[in-house]
Amino acid sequence: MEQVLPRVAFTIFGIPVRNTVVATWVMMAFWIVVAYLASKGMSLKPKWWQHILEAGVQALVSLISRVTRQRGERFLTFLGTLFIFIATANLLGIFPALVSPTSDINTPLALALVVFFAVHYYGVREFGVKGYIKRLAEPSPVILPMQLLGHLSRTVSLTLRLFGNILAGGVIIAVLYLVVPLILPIPLLLFNMLIGILQAFVFTILSAVYIGAAVKGERTEVRR
Repeated sequence: MEQVLPRVAFTIFGIPVRNTVVATWVMMAFWIVVAYLASKGMSLKPKWWQHILEAGVQALVSLISRVTRQRGERFLTFLGTLFIFIATANLLGIFPALVSPTSDINTPLALALVVFFAVHYYGVREFGVKGYIKRLAEPSPVILPMQLLGHLSRTVSLTLRLFGNILAGGVIIAVLYLVVPLILPIPLLLFNMLIGILQAFVFTILSAVYIGAAVKGERTEVRR
């Protein structure tokens, strides 16, 4: 379990730094390098992997447009970054020397809080402060506290869904490494990768649904 649960890697001026934070730094450095190489390569003849990235971006824009019923480009920066961050964080757990940042409940909670504030930010930007509050309070002001409570509850739901699935997958992989350290079942490893990408996709789609409801001023029910 020590390989799965977050532990203190080192301290900086007496502040403990967990291994999940270190994994996050590694992940960020990786994507900074990828972004740098992509920006340099765009001035030259595009390579095959740049075409794949472009196709992925276009597919994401189309999906966001269908979910939010708005121009997908409006939310691409936020939702695209969210998906890339969560998907990469989830996949880090398949490497023995690394741990998934999302297996630390602080990371899913931080991501869910970012979504919580982003939803209200887009809503306020679309309708203004008074207009957005008025829409939240429709058809009666009594509804406003219930709406806010619902927003908080889905923040908790986003946190626990992501954290629970990634932690469970990490525990299974850790146990298998102890039982069969030389012959880890490849199908189960691939399945864990699929679950990691799927959880990133679900988190991003739910975020898009919440943002779409905020900018449209409609109540959107999402079955859990």
